[in-house]
Amino acid sequence: MKHQRNYGRIHILAKQAGLTAEEYRSFLANFGVQSSTELTEDDYRQACATLEGMIKDSRVREYRKRDEGRVKTPQERYFWHLWYELKGYLPQGDRTAEYLAGFAGRVLRRFIGLDKGHFDFENLEYVEQRKLIEALKQRLDYEEDRLAAVPF
Repeated sequence: MKHQRNYGRIHILAKQAGLTAEEYRSFLANFGVQSSTELTEDDYRQACATLEGMIKDSRVREYRKRDEGRVKTPQERYFWHLWYELKGYLPQGDRTAEYLAGFAGRVLRRFIGLDKGHFDFENLEYVEQRKLIEALKQRLDYEEDRLAAVPF
């Protein structure tokens, strides 16, 4: 007996991704079908995964657009400069926002005794920002020294 899929899921994902009816039909045409009920099981999974990726991408673009108009302080610009420099020394899996948030959380708990929860640099106090900058500088120095010690 064939398993009945929940076809509403793909429609909800298409709506969350912001697809119009025409765009949705064009999206389905990429799979060679005119209706979601005609999708094979593998195509259905791939279509849902693609739509979920589109939703995630749109959220990232929305966040970046919201952040564009805001004026960054010199401390914030320097912090992000150090972070992008440090990312080059980190393994690929550690070059994420989650890693940075964890790093910031550890610094704030260890040196200041605070548990801020969600990391948001611009909402930190000046002293907290300076501690994070100093911690990033120390980590960057450590990574540079570690790399310099490797004989080539």
